[in-house]
Amino acid sequence: MKNFNEANNYLNGFINSGIKLGLDNIRELCEAIGNPQERLRCIHVAGTNGKGSICAMMASILKAHGYKVGFFSSPHLVSIRERLRINGAAISEADFTSCVTELAERAADFLNSGSPPTYFELITAMGFLHFEKEAYDIAIIEVGMGGRLDSSNILSPAASVISSIDFDHTEALGNTLEEIAFEKAGIIKSSAPVISGVIQAQAKAVIQKTACDKGCDYYSLNDDFSVHSESPGSVSIQSSVMQRTLDFKMSGDYQLRNLAVAIQTLDALEIALDIEKVNQALASYYWPARMDLLSDGILLDAAHNPAGIANIVDEMHGKKWALLFGALNNKDWQSMLEAVLPYCETVYLSSFDHPKCEDPETIKSYIYENYHEISVQICELDDTLVELREANNSIILGSLYLAGEVLKRYYEGPIPIEIS
Repeated sequence: MKNFNEANNYLNGFINSGIKLGLDNIRELCEAIGNPQERLRCIHVAGTNGKGSICAMMASILKAHGYKVGFFSSPHLVSIRERLRINGAAISEADFTSCVTELAERAADFLNSGSPPTYFELITAMGFLHFEKEAYDIAIIEVGMGGRLDSSNILSPAASVISSIDFDHTEALGNTLEEIAFEKAGIIKSSAPVISGVIQAQAKAVIQKTACDKGCDYYSLNDDFSVHSESPGSVSIQSSVMQRTLDFKMSGDYQLRNLAVAIQTLDALEIALDIEKVNQALASYYWPARMDLLSDGILLDAAHNPAGIANIVDEMHGKKWALLFGALNNKDWQSMLEAVLPYCETVYLSSFDHPKCEDPETIKSYIYENYHEISVQICELDDTLVELREANNSIILGSLYLAGEVLKRYYEGPIPIEIS
């Protein structure tokens, strides 16, 4: 392939393959390219909320300690190149093109078969191929959905991490916390340490049993490691190894839990952490669309399920907000709105580029029927952003894809995950 656009268009040709949970396709695809995943030292991270933040924290901390770190995440917000990061930077257009070309050539017979891989399976295989080829010290792999049947789950990780368990993707993962925990715990592999940020007893029991059955060391938040805020900008983490007081300026108890899971994971891998380097990493750490204060004062968060919204609501108390909201039609957006609308005086609804984007008129009707005192307007996204900039307190919630559409107004290329 001659250039990035051609390579990207090639991948886009597989989008209509949809989502196929299962490992047969990815195993066959990776076998065709030499099973690069077998030569990776990696950390595998699943969970309902927080997994991307935990991955980004670990990547930043490891980089500060001199490691060469690969980081695979999904979905992207602005550019597909964000899904494969090298020491925090998105893969270059040249390397992306080279990787797609190599994949297409080496797996040509399979790609042209009657059962082609999905878009996500292709990008997952690309990540394995690129990280192995570039000889990274460690690769951090974020699960796409679930765990047990996710395309990334052909790895033999050095550690398995489960950030949290709550209700999302219930049509695929189950309708109870136990069922969802079972799917997430599917990433646990024999003898690799398991680090869990899960709080609910019924979900914890599933994860602990799986870890025990597979002979894994198991570390559970609030049982084997803990975190609490010392003072504004300072946090104390007691891991299985030692107590540390770190500089950490991000707000939200959930972010403290994410940091504790990240630190415990690195301790479980016996990576010697220098507090000064950890603080350096946390000072520059940035994970876009997570309590993200944009340059014009708008707060953006990609929370897209009721538990994620509940985390944000904890930070909204005491103010009245102007809210831009949008969601996919397969999400429980009614419960999301029930959590956030008591803190809003104006709601703006905008559509975004996704085939499952819920019709703003449907959301407007729901709000009118249940929250008569709130002003609701349907606007084009650019017009809404103008209104939000003029409000005293403004926030955008509901969808990763809406967040991506917003961030395209602020970034021309891939979004950095460090503040220089």
